[in-house]
Amino acid sequence: MTHNCPHCAAPMNLGAVTQRNVECEYCHQYSMLPDHVWKTFKTRIDQANAQQQAAAARANALEMQKQGFKHAGGMMRKGWILSLVMTAGIIGFVYFLQNRIQNQVRQNIKTATGSTRSSSSGGSRTSGGGEAPRKAVVIDTVKLTFKSEPAGAEIYIDGRKLEGIETPATVDQRKTSDVVLVKLKKDGYVPAVKKVTPDADQVIELELKK
Repeated sequence: MTHNCPHCAAPMNLGAVTQRNVECEYCHQYSMLPDHVWKTFKTRIDQANAQQQAAAARANALEMQKQGFKHAGGMMRKGWILSLVMTAGIIGFVYFLQNRIQNQVRQNIKTATGSTRSSSSGGSRTSGGGEAPRKAVVIDTVKLTFKSEPAGAEIYIDGRKLEGIETPATVDQRKTSDVVLVKLKKDGYVPAVKKVTPDADQVIELELKK
């Protein structure tokens, strides 16, 4: 990963980054790494620290195990078994903790990499340099009330039957400025049709004729 100094535009050496405030080797000015760059190095640093902690914990557990074996001859059988169980539990917990930390670090790296790619491809940003917040998608609906004379007619919208619903009934429909075709159908009667624009709540009332 490359990053240019914001003061002199020279490429900065990020091979041994351990802190966010980095000195430029050309102009000797310090600058803060951008969020997407720092996240990538921060996750790597965290991963290295986690591996060191896990290694230390494993070494401690093995030392405890050795001490347990050394004094096993003078221990009762029950206490010896308990010591082994505790040691095995510690080692198992260490491996569990290490795997969990590594999975979290991988997820952070994946997230940071995706953010970096989005930034380099010219994604949307706020004036402060961060990513613009994403807006939640809201689908507006309107209420359509269907009535017929006589009642008990099946309801069709653009040829799709509303299963289990007969007039009179009120249903939610996606709000749109497009025209849809409403049909009311009842056995023994001629179907009644009407073009409707579901851009607001409304009542649709049709008469069915023999």
